[in-house]
Order: sequence, then C-alpha cells, then structure tokens
Amino acid sequence: MKFIILVSYAFTGDDADYEHAFQSFKEYYLKEFVTAGQKIRWKYAGLRSVIEDSSLADSVKFTIETLIDVQENRLMAKDISYLRLPNPDHS
Repeated sequence: MKFIILVSYAFTGDDADYEHAFQSFKEYYLKEFVTAGQKIRWKYAGLRSVIEDSSLADSVKFTIETLIDVQENRLMAKDISYLRLPNPDHS
C-alpha cells in the first residue's frame, strides 16, 4: 500500500507528500524486504502501462519504474546504492 500511496502523490504532483511517502516507503522496504527477506508477489503490468502513458516527468517515471523493478526482483536492492542498508563499519 505504501508504494501505491507514493505513486499517487507522484501523479498528483504533490512534491512534499511525495518526498514524505518515498521516505516512508524506503524505510518500510528496507525493514521488511531487504532485512527480513520477504517476497513481493504483486504484478505491476497495469501500473506500468499507466505510468508509460502519463505526463509524469521522466525522472519520476524512472524512479517509479526502478522501484517496481526492485519489487519484482528484476533488480536487487543490494545492487542499488541508494537502497543499501547503512554499513555500521563505514559510519
């Protein structure tokens, strides 16, 4: 649900709430899926189609599509620097 909220703010152009929703999504994703190793079983074909046909800025489309790729295990979160868990040895 956090991902859908994030996307809805992107579509409405609400930058402040989008940023807040992104931080909330990122914290949840790192905790539940990177650390705990849960699997996501959601299919995003419909959302991808809406994003492709939308007037969203390319940078927003890229961000949302990349997050979908991570959730579908096309890209591993551990391979995306921004989504890595902080390494306490490098603080």
